[in-house]
Amino acid sequence: MTSAYPTPEVELEKVCVVIPVYRDAQLLEKLLNDLKSGSFRQVVISYADTPPIDFEELGDFTYVHSSRGRGLQIAEAISSTDAEWIWILHADVRVSRNALLALRDTLAVAKWGAFKVNLTGRSVLLNTIASMMNWRSRVTSIYTGDQGMFICRDLLGHIGGFPAIHLMEDVECSRLLRRLQRGTQVPVTLTVSSRKWEREGVVRTILKMWICRVLYFFGASPENLADRYYS
Repeated sequence: MTSAYPTPEVELEKVCVVIPVYRDAQLLEKLLNDLKSGSFRQVVISYADTPPIDFEELGDFTYVHSSRGRGLQIAEAISSTDAEWIWILHADVRVSRNALLALRDTLAVAKWGAFKVNLTGRSVLLNTIASMMNWRSRVTSIYTGDQGMFICRDLLGHIGGFPAIHLMEDVECSRLLRRLQRGTQVPVTLTVSSRKWEREGVVRTILKMWICRVLYFFGASPENLADRYYS
């Protein structure tokens, strides 16, 4: 008779996971279960629900209440930790053990970057979108929040901290960081829910995203863009 041994946790003691959430309690629970395979320094959940939601039943994590807006929520969460590394994950992302192992190995050779992604759903168009996202980010070093950005705290200090803005925070952070050095794309995928794409329509969602990017490039404020994007 053979005995089963538990799989050891992936050593990530210098990493703080930051998760901005808004009306994401159900998805958040699945992500937190994924993260149990890693031994993190801290997991900070920055939620913007009003009235505040009681997440305590999810586990012994750090909870901070913030104004709504992912950039604001992420910046608030980062201010609550002194971890050497920050790993930003959205609640609708699923993380495999292979992804945790790849993150551990990448942190030994990189200062910042993100993962490749695939989108749930059967649509061929969603597969094409994910492939284009991965190609674009590898070429431009502009990553989106769904891609699980990881950043060394020292590097964040050089850009004045994470951009506390209502929208385009991931694009702005990438833009500032790549002035210092190119980001590293981890050759392992995170699985991202396609709920938004399927709910609002794939083509419509793409158009909304690119219109916001173009307007931001020409100087539109993140606050106005957030109103436009979430309306």
